[in-house]
Amino acid sequence: MNAYDDHGWFEVKPSTSALTEFPDYLDYVRERYNFANDDPTWRGYLNPDSKLREVLADVVRNVPQAYSYTPSIGTKDAREAFIKLVGAPEGTKWDLTFLMIGRELGISITARSICNPGDKILIPTPCDPFIRLICSRYKFIPVDYRIDVNAMRVDTDHLSAQIAANPDAKFIFLMNPLVPTGTVFGRQALEEILSVSSKTGIVVVCDETWRDWTPAAAKPPSLLEVAPEAPKAIIADLGIKLAAPGLRMGGVVFHDPVGVFEEIAPGVQTLSQILIHPSSLVQAAMPRLSKELDQEYISKSLIPKIQENSHIFQEGLKDKAAFIPSAGTHFLCFRPLGFSGTATEFCEVLKGKHHAKLVPARFFIGQNAPDDFVRIELSAETDVYRDLAATIKTIM
Repeated sequence: MNAYDDHGWFEVKPSTSALTEFPDYLDYVRERYNFANDDPTWRGYLNPDSKLREVLADVVRNVPQAYSYTPSIGTKDAREAFIKLVGAPEGTKWDLTFLMIGRELGISITARSICNPGDKILIPTPCDPFIRLICSRYKFIPVDYRIDVNAMRVDTDHLSAQIAANPDAKFIFLMNPLVPTGTVFGRQALEEILSVSSKTGIVVVCDETWRDWTPAAAKPPSLLEVAPEAPKAIIADLGIKLAAPGLRMGGVVFHDPVGVFEEIAPGVQTLSQILIHPSSLVQAAMPRLSKELDQEYISKSLIPKIQENSHIFQEGLKDKAAFIPSAGTHFLCFRPLGFSGTATEFCEVLKGKHHAKLVPARFFIGQNAPDDFVRIELSAETDVYRDLAATIKTIM
């Protein structure tokens, strides 16, 4: 019986898409996993710079504008600060920078501004599945191109062939670093991608959310710094950069030397009007954050902890697991050697026996990924990974 039947109201039911998009992925995660799956601060072991709290507290006390409505795409001061904070090069235009709540909205709004239903997007394989979720939701068509995770480069021959076979594709999507494998594309690899895109006139949109979670020696340049003559866009997340994902402050930055995004920018602004606007409080703090925070804090204070966890876990499973080479982020993907079941069965056997985030990798790489790879997050205390490696050995 509907509670509103007496008033003649119709019964509200979930939409078909809400129930059918990646059902196995969503059901598994809902049952067994904290859905904030990319949060490196979940255990309180990797914490933000204490200066961040000081700045936010001072803004709360002393900046009246922190409580005001702001433009849906962010204030000018906040957009200029965002450019500095995400490491965009000098000359990046604030009026082609749009703030929004987190990287997910950045990806969604950018794709929806460029594509209509039925349009194609070139997507790397492997890749975080969120872009595929966007394709499913808005009826875009994903076209895969291959990533060589061992060499940490795009298979440009395959990318070129896919562009030739799909000349109507709207853009190339890339992640750098690639989540969750930790694959990092250096300057040469980015130049190869942009060389292919420039020859065919297709733009590249790169999610650089985890770029600062890469050791200094391996940290890639921003795509905006490579081939300045080529139009492109990056997506970034200030909360992730500052080890405070709950700030929920993301954005997209367009680099447009030839005017290809002139009609896209108004679309981004229009779509942002119907969504929750980015936090006025965080925007008010951003100019100070761009000046007063140690921009190398993650590299100096958090990455060494992640590297120690990675080393201990890999050493503990030497000859027991095959690892995908990782140069960035706080994830590892590996294949258990000597276990006869699937990755899902492997995780189920270990359920309740450890305190790490351990899940089948295909739920975070994509539905076509091999079913025997497992993903682990490296953001808990070091003993967690030493103990887990010892536990895994008992089931091999």
